[in-house]
Amino acid sequence: MLGVMSIISSIVFSQSQKDSVILQHVFNYSNHVSDSTVHTSSQVYLKYNFHTVRKNPILMFVPTMCVLANGRRNYFGEGYAKFSKLSANNYEVIPQVRYNTYSSSLKNMPILLEYLTPDIYDVSILKGRLLSPFHRYNHLYYKYKINNVKGGKAKIDFRPRIKNTQLVNGWAYVDCNTGRIIRTFINGEYDMIKFQFSIEQGEKGYKSLLPKKCEMVSQFKFLGNKINASYEADYDCPETLNDTILNKVSKELMSKLRVDSLSKEEKREYSEYDSIVSALSDTIAKRKNKSNWVLGLGNDLVNRYNTNIGNASICLSPLFNPFYMGYSQSKGLAYKFDTKVGYNFNQKRSISLNVSLGYNIKIRQFYYTIPLQFTYNKRRDGYIRVTYGNGNRISNASV
Repeated sequence: MLGVMSIISSIVFSQSQKDSVILQHVFNYSNHVSDSTVHTSSQVYLKYNFHTVRKNPILMFVPTMCVLANGRRNYFGEGYAKFSKLSANNYEVIPQVRYNTYSSSLKNMPILLEYLTPDIYDVSILKGRLLSPFHRYNHLYYKYKINNVKGGKAKIDFRPRIKNTQLVNGWAYVDCNTGRIIRTFINGEYDMIKFQFSIEQGEKGYKSLLPKKCEMVSQFKFLGNKINASYEADYDCPETLNDTILNKVSKELMSKLRVDSLSKEEKREYSEYDSIVSALSDTIAKRKNKSNWVLGLGNDLVNRYNTNIGNASICLSPLFNPFYMGYSQSKGLAYKFDTKVGYNFNQKRSISLNVSLGYNIKIRQFYYTIPLQFTYNKRRDGYIRVTYGNGNRISNASV
């Protein structure tokens, strides 16, 4: 009896030791991959769907939700972008071509795009939001179970030890010999968004640390509002576009870059949207000669002007802004104008110049404030600011 128990315990210990070795391979895999090709880039194709299950007027006050609050219940779109991994924990996505069934200038739930560039081997999967179960520093937060060890592959199930929005659960198929993650399925909830996404990793070299394909299904709930969204991203697409093509809205070009055919529902979304755009274009064409200049002037008067030139950006306040105008019996009419010029050196460092100009008509005085700010650590809000000016006496002192 004693001998049988010793045999069973040795088998259990042997299995536990084997499981531990597989986990160690997973934790150490990224360290064994050569970093000589850290700077890598690829083309990414993205398609996404939005479906509004329930909505109420509160949705209008949620940032980036105005289109869904006022428009139709279903939206579909596609995009083609350049994805660059600059270094560890540092990547950029440059949109080149896009087409969707809502506004070409507005973005819905842009935070979800970050979920399509997961770094599962890093401490955090999504820039400090979710703790990866595949990093050595986080193994204390997770429980692991390894089974189905066949053909040199194993399935690892993981779940949090404690309930926390920064922890996730799911499973992964890994290579037992190297620790390379072949495919993983992760689900969790963060910032009112429930998500489930499956990731298929690259196969060789440094690209094995990056996703080859990522699919995500998410659900947003807020005070009676319920919105479902699905995203699908394909990396390493064969078509490479010229770097001069940026944010181009083109259905024809998008159809050439598409990696797979559209479903019947997606084709119907495009057809319905094209019908709406065609009818709207006919209406606008009849009034173009009479009202085009009025619309352009009105847009410049009440809207802020923004433009990007490479890493540089320029922002001008509208010419007519009630918040920047004032009147009092003692000082008369006052007018103020703001402009902001910025330049991003990288994701950590940037420099910006904010110029505030004002003029009081009655006392004929010109005021200015010019703060120059250098941000050396965006993540921790570290910056140095120097301000030059002669005050801001246009505003009421009581305010």
